Amino acid sequence: MNSVIIRYDEIGLKGHNRPYFEKLLAVNIKECLRKQGIAFERVQRFRGRMILITDEADKAILPLQKVFGIASLSPAVRIGHDFEQLKAEALRLAVPGKSFRITTKRLSKKFPMDSNQISQELGGYVQEQTGAKVELVKPDITIGVDVLEDSIFIFSQSVQGARGLPVGCEGKVLGIITEDRNSMVACWLMLKRGCKLVLVSDKSQDLGRLPEWSIGQDLKLYQRNEPHADAKELMEKEGCLAMFDGIKSLAENTSSPHIFRPLEGFTEQEITDICKRI
Repeated sequence: MNSVIIRYDEIGLKGHNRPYFEKLLAVNIKECLRKQGIAFERVQRFRGRMILITDEADKAILPLQKVFGIASLSPAVRIGHDFEQLKAEALRLAVPGKSFRITTKRLSKKFPMDSNQISQELGGYVQEQTGAKVELVKPDITIGVDVLEDSIFIFSQSVQGARGLPVGCEGKVLGIITEDRNSMVACWLMLKRGCKLVLVSDKSQDLGRLPEWSIGQDLKLYQRNEPHADAKELMEKEGCLAMFDGIKSLAENTSSPHIFRPLEGFTEQEITDICKRI
């Protein structure tokens, strides 16, 4: 594999400011790869997706799954507009005895065949060479083909990303955290909404793996016994727009309109599932 197809969903709903979110996501992707020591050539932006050109595609998948803003990823092979080479790659991805289907998205009209023609030609060739059954509903293997301006990308794997928005696209928020797992889940949910976090705790706090999810911003952690650690002072000092905590019940809410309760509405099982993921 020599590339990774990176898809987003929520960013795609944005209007004229969509390029801002795309550019920020690309910046965070590059930061993630650099922190992991993964070499890459470039990150290209296309309609509805990004393409990471790297010879370490398989190695890049796991860390990129923690970059908020990414909906899914696929390690892929990048080739030119050469249909014979495309057939060879499709055959390599097929497994004899396992059903398959070909799903093509032609994002460039430069290629002479349309999406249906590509899928039919490739499917017929793979079936002829392997004897595998074509199954359009629940195949064992789905071979994807994305046709872009100067390249074709072919893949057979798709893994889920963190979704949400890129960290840094929203303003700063101050988080009151404790050793309770709910605090870490609340932080994770605020990062998922693109917020920059400034955290304050009563004592030395182990953030665990939370910094791994904060691609795009280094987390700041204050202790209350430190100078200027009062919440209101910290909000002013750091330029925070609001506060949040891990309390679930609205009955425990204050009258302040600037306090978020990201866990409100989540069940205990949902909180547990997120905690395991973190």
